[in-house]
Amino acid sequence: MQNASKLIWISLAIAALFIGCRPSPQRLTVGSLSLFGGDERLAIDVTERLTANLYDRSVIHTHSDAEGHSERLEDLAVGLVETEVDLIFAYSTPAAEAAKRAVAGTDVPVIFALVDDPVQAGLVTSLDNPEGQVTGVMTLALPLAGKAVDTLIRIDPDVERALLLRTPNPAYDRIVEAYRIAARQAGLDLSLVEVDTPGEAAQAYLDAAAGRFDAVIESPESEIRHAGLSLGALPARDGIPAISASGRGDSATIAYETDLESLVDQLAFLGEKLLNGTAQAPLPVEIPRRFKLRLFTDRAAHIGYTFSDSALMLADDIVDLEQDGVAESPSRW
Repeated sequence: MQNASKLIWISLAIAALFIGCRPSPQRLTVGSLSLFGGDERLAIDVTERLTANLYDRSVIHTHSDAEGHSERLEDLAVGLVETEVDLIFAYSTPAAEAAKRAVAGTDVPVIFALVDDPVQAGLVTSLDNPEGQVTGVMTLALPLAGKAVDTLIRIDPDVERALLLRTPNPAYDRIVEAYRIAARQAGLDLSLVEVDTPGEAAQAYLDAAAGRFDAVIESPESEIRHAGLSLGALPARDGIPAISASGRGDSATIAYETDLESLVDQLAFLGEKLLNGTAQAPLPVEIPRRFKLRLFTDRAAHIGYTFSDSALMLADDIVDLEQDGVAESPSRW
């Protein structure tokens, strides 16, 4: 009996020794950088999905938000690198540009999202072979420009004149030109108004002559989107629809959006491959896998606009945020 007890104690001691020698899960630090606070929710969702994928390692998430002040992005990006992050997720073109500069000379990779044209912005040399240490999921704002114009006219055939704001930022030149070409081909009279700041963007909508436009095309540019819900001033005043094809329409009654769950999966999978070291070469830039046409009936009701039955049949989602108990916010998601 005593021998049996000794054997049990020896077995427990050996087991404890092996448990004590078992290496603890590797701890990784993931940073995220955004221009606007509304993108933090997406950053958190991506990190949670990444953590679930990396089941044998723990992940610490550090988020830095410039709160709309693009001049702060540079210091925030450098701060993330100085905390020795293993990976940076950058949300928006300005955030990705700052992150790329900050990781130069290090081995920290950058994964971007909410970037409309990574080649034009100088983030990558090409989509198939980005080189360097930057990759991500682009928004397809360039090819979706034509889709936005076509969708707007299919939903409301009476639309003849539309307004689109832009900034002098050359990163969006090709997207603006794509809207111009699509509008011309569709016989849509598109007015382009250049602004420099979110305040100017909001004022441009307020200054538009009553009855001058039948619709608004929401700009994909970060500097304009920061005007937030004030971008709905013109649609609300004139009772006209606003369409967003960037997936981040704050006041849009019509939105052709990237499916959020699918985007979270893509970004987390890219992060997993980079952190696992399974990428054999620079990972190609990806495009979103799923899109949804969403019609916001509550926003339409607020501005006195009504969707036709044929328009409602085109939608993937008919959204009533009030009925669903979802509060409006400046988030792009």
